[in-house]
Amino acid sequence: MKWIATFIVICALLTTSLLALKYLSLMRPLPEPTGLYGIGVEIIHVTSPTRNREWQAHIWYPTDMPKRRAYSYGDVRSLSYSLREMTHSAGYAVRMLGWINTYINSWTVKTFSNPHSTISNKKAAFPVIFFSPGFGALPDLYHSILENLASHGFIVVAINHPDMNGAIVWPDGHISHHDASPDSDVQWQKAITRAAGDVQETAQFLEVLARDTKSMWYQRLTLSQFGACGHSFGSMSPVMLCRTDKRCIAGVNLDGWLGDRQPKPIDKSFLFLMNDSNFPSKEFYAENKRDIEKVCSFNSDKCLVTIIPISDHFSFSDLSLLRWPLSTTLPVQREHPYVTLSAINRKLSDFFKAVL
Repeated sequence: MKWIATFIVICALLTTSLLALKYLSLMRPLPEPTGLYGIGVEIIHVTSPTRNREWQAHIWYPTDMPKRRAYSYGDVRSLSYSLREMTHSAGYAVRMLGWINTYINSWTVKTFSNPHSTISNKKAAFPVIFFSPGFGALPDLYHSILENLASHGFIVVAINHPDMNGAIVWPDGHISHHDASPDSDVQWQKAITRAAGDVQETAQFLEVLARDTKSMWYQRLTLSQFGACGHSFGSMSPVMLCRTDKRCIAGVNLDGWLGDRQPKPIDKSFLFLMNDSNFPSKEFYAENKRDIEKVCSFNSDKCLVTIIPISDHFSFSDLSLLRWPLSTTLPVQREHPYVTLSAINRKLSDFFKAVL
């Protein structure tokens, strides 16, 4: 009978440990995508010998599998390095808590993204949206938004831009860190140009895959026309693409800015979604809003500006789901994150359905 008592104690300890892990997670569960499709995810490695750059692109796409909250939250090694870099100004204890919590999240916070699943057969080909994350962030920090777009029938290609986005831990173990924030207008413009170039070269790489009969992407990608979207610093990439690349027929700027010394027209369908909390300062917010409204005035029938209620700059990412104390390291709106994400996702899916 002694072994039965030992077995019961072990089971109780395991159950208690699993429950503790669940409630130790400092991120709320991801919202369920609202579209009809299941969601798959793949990661591709793109190189540019001419520009001496390499990067990863995370691709979320529609599948015919039912949606299940069952899959790990991103690349834990890259996320842990990126989180440490993003919270470098926080106290040591908070940084360590964030690092440990990244590993806990990988066990407890589940996504709807099924790796390596088969693309949906409900359509011959699907429209493509390229996504650029904010400075220092990773594509994985946008599951709440990118999974939702994929569930509505879009192939979303989120690029981890070298020198701009979060750390990448490559399979051979070497680490690519993002650079310090550009400190002049010239450096900002160069960074924007590099990011737009990454999107264009990723599109070229995908065109090759779409012609390869052995590829899962064979004839499944609509790349003659595409949409572009970005958050924060990454939002300047769709602005540039819609001005310079005829294939980019629609863009979305998620609480970012223009990167213009003088506001210039955008002659494509364009949506600006802005926070309502005066981020990063009241003066900057007001000036940026004036510039955006001036850009839209050049093309008012195609350009929209919408302010999302109860939002802040990080409401446009999974960081809005952080719990205390990690939420205190960023200006995160801690009330009603699911309501805010729902409003953002509805605006995005409605916009891209209308124009792509």
